[in-house]
Amino acid sequence: IEQLARNRFERAQPDGLRLPHFAVLNHLVRLGDGRSPAQIARAFQLGKPAMTNTLQRLEARGFVTLEPDPQDARAKLVRLTEAGRARREDAVRHAQADLGP
Repeated sequence: IEQLARNRFERAQPDGLRLPHFAVLNHLVRLGDGRSPAQIARAFQLGKPAMTNTLQRLEARGFVTLEPDPQDARAKLVRLTEAGRARREDAVRHAQADLGP
């Protein structure tokens, strides 16, 4: 069921947004940004390298920014951009349109 739902969600997206990318955008919208990649990885029960890859892909598309943590210069903080917030809203609309009334 999960595979079918994932495929249907991803097919409904016009620009190839993947479900893991949407999940991170959704997480940041719901719980707020300014979290470290490690905190986000823990929330998704993933390793930090996997989350770093996802965040780099989102950053390349302009959906998040990775900024230095002012309290720990070695760490980064993830910030949601307006484009990322808008893309998350578009993803929800496309998924709802695909599911119909």
